[in-house]
Amino acid sequence: MASIIKRKVSKYYCAVYRDKEGRQRFITTKLTDKGKALRLAQAWELGAQKKRTAEYLREVTENIIREWSLESDGEHQVEKVSVAGYARDWLARKKPEWSQISYDIYEKSAEKFLSFLGDVSAHDIGSITRKTIAAFRAQVGSEVSARTANFDLRAIKAIFKAARTDRHITDDPTEGVGYIKRQDRQVTRRPFTMDEIRSVLAAASPEWKSLIVFGLYTGQRLGDLASLTWGNLDPERKWIRLETRKTRKSLRIPIAPFLRDHILTLPAAASMNAPLHPRAYKVVTNGHGETSALSGEFGRLLIDAGLREPRERPKDGSPRGGRRKISELSFHCLRHNAVSLMKEAGMPHAHVMELIGHDSEAVSAQYTHVGDEALQKAIAALPSL
Repeated sequence: MASIIKRKVSKYYCAVYRDKEGRQRFITTKLTDKGKALRLAQAWELGAQKKRTAEYLREVTENIIREWSLESDGEHQVEKVSVAGYARDWLARKKPEWSQISYDIYEKSAEKFLSFLGDVSAHDIGSITRKTIAAFRAQVGSEVSARTANFDLRAIKAIFKAARTDRHITDDPTEGVGYIKRQDRQVTRRPFTMDEIRSVLAAASPEWKSLIVFGLYTGQRLGDLASLTWGNLDPERKWIRLETRKTRKSLRIPIAPFLRDHILTLPAAASMNAPLHPRAYKVVTNGHGETSALSGEFGRLLIDAGLREPRERPKDGSPRGGRRKISELSFHCLRHNAVSLMKEAGMPHAHVMELIGHDSEAVSAQYTHVGDEALQKAIAALPSL
């Protein structure tokens, strides 16, 4: 049975009720009127136990708000929050926390959702149902890759989660709407040919050229390379020390001669904490480690180099959406290139595992430790571009 309590630290009553799993919930009502707070707690309990429809809950909640907001002149002062209004306000609040690239990606997903809603985007945000969210997922899933559709859904989930936190809705319609199974990721990746690498380098900006060279001669992932600072290099530029973001494995990688020559061409830094690749570092840092924006840039670079097909336009000719054919090439393929180059140079398997850093600690433990001198000799055998 729903009840209310008032804690000493707050002037508001707190609703106490149990959900359909029997878990007890404590949520502030933001009300100081005991009767209205109790009614709201009872409505929330009915909703949490799925004994009333979302429409009923909105009606009860709005009635309470109207009573609370009733002015002396008899006019109701009830603020309606539209889907479009809240989504754009949420984006504006988040913008200072994100890089411009991250903001643009989330804004694109939000605008895609609002376009899908049409006139409904001007309706109260509480009117959106799970059925609507599922229909949006189905539409974008038919137009773009599963990965892109899932990111669009993730963005919409973030918006409605925030709306619930802000007390604009009592029931999140995105809950229970799962992500699309990414069957299209079954495409087999392959290493680049040396000619393909040269084509990408020819189309790349100076910073991307540097990231590609680092990827080819270290075999490390894009996020780890984008996070490198001058402090990761030893003073004599013989070693790179880092901890992988995925497995938290500490690596000590000898710097190949060609990579050492490349590092000497990079602009000098005033601090050891300065990043080797400033723009990529900022993108990853502002994105809290997320590399999808950088991966997207590399994908566009592959298109410029003629190694990936551009996104197909929708059949109706609109500029939005379009499914991209999954490519067998990505930045991660440079990791395969590094392994291939090391093995072709005659490195023993244990040497390669020591340099690349195996994903599984259990598997890595099967290999004996490789001495510094052996690693230096092995890496020196790598060819130049």
